[in-house]
Amino acid sequence: MERPTSPDNLSNRRRANRTLLALAIITVAFVIIAIAIMSHPLWWEPPKSTPLARSLIDENLTIPAESYLQCDFTVEATEFRQLGGFFNVIGSETETIRIYVMSDANFADWQSGQNVSQVYDSGELNSGELVFYLPANGTYHIVFDNRFSATLKKVNADIVLYYL
Repeated sequence: MERPTSPDNLSNRRRANRTLLALAIITVAFVIIAIAIMSHPLWWEPPKSTPLARSLIDENLTIPAESYLQCDFTVEATEFRQLGGFFNVIGSETETIRIYVMSDANFADWQSGQNVSQVYDSGELNSGELVFYLPANGTYHIVFDNRFSATLKKVNADIVLYYL
């Protein structure tokens, strides 16, 4: 035999059904928002404090006498651009090399014999470290200058471009 339903019982059941429906709607909305946030491309970017690096030179180089050797690289848009690394002349401690880093426009002028400003100039050294920020995006040239010497130079270099 079926039990008669009182008006109070029906009201309580309706209230419980409404509460369950509201909870289900809130849960579905929360899941949709979470999926939208997690699928946004910025969600998957590495933190800004994690440096990204690109090796530009990591080898022994031979720079002919009274000549130079260059390495070109391009810096893309980013907040900070740092060049870092080291170089040393292999063999004699009295042998020196000069390292320049310059923009594309300045490099073309430098090749034609004009005085230009460089982003970096090591001076004539047997070994050294490079740590500096590049001023802008664009193409740059790392120049191992041996034009002042009648002796061939072997140089070990490890130079890295960091995007911080």
